[in-house]
Amino acid sequence: KVYQTENGHFKEYDDTEENLRIREQHASGTYTEMQHDGSRETVVEKDEYIRVKGDVKIVGDLDATIEISGNCTVVIGGDATIEVAGSTLLDCPSTTVTGNLRVDGEVSVGGDVNTDAGISLNKHKHKILTGSSKGTSDKPV
Repeated sequence: KVYQTENGHFKEYDDTEENLRIREQHASGTYTEMQHDGSRETVVEKDEYIRVKGDVKIVGDLDATIEISGNCTVVIGGDATIEVAGSTLLDCPSTTVTGNLRVDGEVSVGGDVNTDAGISLNKHKHKILTGSSKGTSDKPV
């Protein structure tokens, strides 16, 4: 069954065997469709704004991918926690951290380490203050 308005909005209920689906579409082309297998597809032709006045929780039972063709800004008014059970890969040409950074664990660096303050860990010396090895060394102490 199809319900259509004069300006082109419509709702469609398809009870065809093996193709059960529901589709609601705006005249602009924006639509939501629930498909036979339980999948849902939503296409928005312009902007989308979602506001939830309570808590939000998104749960997926399998994998998830977020793709953004342009820039993305995430604004968090409080603290943020990211929990990852496996490894994390951050693959980008440049990363800037503003503020303090604390690492509880080992840090492995595959290239040179430099700072804006002019301090370099490349070919640096360790200063040994006491003991029979007092002085400087190229090797970690």
